[in-house]
Amino acid sequence: KENINLYKALIEKKKIQLDLICNENIEVLIDENHFKMAFRNLLHNALKYSNSDGTVKIHAQKLGDRCELLIADSGVGMDGATLIAVRNKEIQKSAAGTNHEIGTGIGLSLALGLLEKNECKIELMSEVSQGTTFKISLKTTTDKQRKYPPKAILST
Repeated sequence: KENINLYKALIEKKKIQLDLICNENIEVLIDENHFKMAFRNLLHNALKYSNSDGTVKIHAQKLGDRCELLIADSGVGMDGATLIAVRNKEIQKSAAGTNHEIGTGIGLSLALGLLEKNECKIELMSEVSQGTTFKISLKTTTDKQRKYPPKAILST
């Protein structure tokens, strides 16, 4: 919630519908600061590249010993060349958002690198004019691991 509150003004200005689903607290094994930084970037990009009255979905669910986190938008999407560059974590020239929001082009590469450093599995799907979806698979903690930070808890 704290990360979402950071973008409350942007959400309201663009009239973005935020669809949050996390039916339980899910404790994941990840450096909490790395997770917050990566999540903030992915959320900001979803909002930045969504058109006014668009939708951003954030869904988290536990699947066995992993948590699947989905961040999806109904925005401008990415073409094939951009998708390849993003998957290769190449720094991109930042494209202006739908309301002319600016960026540096380093955030997405950094976010994906932090997630991979924490052994997250990342799937990226995007289509021009249809939006972008990041599906992130995170390890959940076991009773034995709970006494050893770092960890983060996903909840709504």
